[in-house]
Amino acid sequence: MPSIKQLQYFSALANEKNMGRLASKLYVSQTALSNSISRLENELGVTLFERTPSGLVLTQSGTVYLKYVEQILELLKQANSELNTIHNRGRETLNVAFNSPMLYGDLLASFMAQFPCYTVTQQTCDIDAIQKALPNMEADIILAGLNDFSSPYMDFRVVSDDKIYVCVPSSHKFAERTSISLDECKEEPFIFQPEGTGFTRFSYKLFNEVGVEPNVIARCDYTMRKKLFEQKIGIILASDAIKRADFFDDCVYIPLEQNVHRKMALFWKKEKKLSKSAEAFMNYCVTYFETEDKN
Repeated sequence: MPSIKQLQYFSALANEKNMGRLASKLYVSQTALSNSISRLENELGVTLFERTPSGLVLTQSGTVYLKYVEQILELLKQANSELNTIHNRGRETLNVAFNSPMLYGDLLASFMAQFPCYTVTQQTCDIDAIQKALPNMEADIILAGLNDFSSPYMDFRVVSDDKIYVCVPSSHKFAERTSISLDECKEEPFIFQPEGTGFTRFSYKLFNEVGVEPNVIARCDYTMRKKLFEQKIGIILASDAIKRADFFDDCVYIPLEQNVHRKMALFWKKEKKLSKSAEAFMNYCVTYFETEDKN
């Protein structure tokens, strides 16, 4: 019998149509994802996907199977929701999405410590998926770059103004610099976040503005970026969010000469009145970032 995880992977891949991109979004290895789909096909005795120049497409068997899998996953979602309602009766919930969840653990932990009455669900902010879903939106509130979203369905409030840095190991030739320009870095190997993320789009925009094509040698999630950086495979373009989280070991933060910043904002559905928990989270974020920026 296929596992729930296999069904979830199958449904997600049917929508994403790209194994590598989906693996990056799910924070799993491409090998693990591919093996899961292969085991599912072996258990069913059918081929679910075929490769085409434009990506993976469902076979006839895959199309039929997807219809039932989506019904199963939707029923499970409804069942979990009802159980959560019973379990959390009398408690208000908060569904929050972060552009980079690994960087905001301290924020969420300190909020929950101060407001233990709220049940919090955190999800990853997939910009393209949220844009496609609008005007519907699962998250009550989203923390992302100010320019990540542009929609008549969303309102926002800026909560921080993060400085942008070139991050290098302490042994790097740039390590003694007090500032640097992107033009000086054009030959340097950069480790970017996956394509489609808000910060990657922002990074490409910065390079384009100075007429430089970045030498991107890897596009990967935060766990892999940390590993590659610590092995001195490449350098990083980063913001105050990474600096606050003290994410990279042996890291020197060199501000850009242009004094570049990236505003971070909270987004919510314009026509939906913010819940008490969402308002509390918004106000907490404002105070949190003001305090962090002073330290």
